[in-house]
Amino acid sequence: MSLCLTELFLPKTFAKSFRFVPLTTGICAFLLALFLFRANRVPPFNFQILYWMGVSTACVIWIRPMFLKQRNKVIKDATEARTITEITPAQTGEVLYEGSVWQASCDDHIEAIPPNQKVYVLRREGNTLIVVPKKIFQ
Repeated sequence: MSLCLTELFLPKTFAKSFRFVPLTTGICAFLLALFLFRANRVPPFNFQILYWMGVSTACVIWIRPMFLKQRNKVIKDATEARTITEITPAQTGEVLYEGSVWQASCDDHIEAIPPNQKVYVLRREGNTLIVVPKKIFQ
């Protein structure tokens, strides 16, 4: 129980690679305790610790990453941005979006978008915005 409760008191700025480790190991300890309680023959304490370490390691490696998967952030509506540099079909450029400069890639891989043009932001993939020229919609 104490391992599960430690997850509540860890700061949100705690390294993402260590997130949910105390919770996962606490749940594994609880499940293993239930399993061993129901068993007819309880192993010695040393083996109980060994079993818990094995199950916890397996869960941290294989199950915990499912909770940490990042999804592409979808921007609610297509919003406007303005290109700062040229965005060529194979390269990324820069756009001014909501007062900040972002890397941008064109969803239309046929033509380049010149600088100082209005574009629509379709979605965000990591730190790169996916944009299309405004003239496509006109």
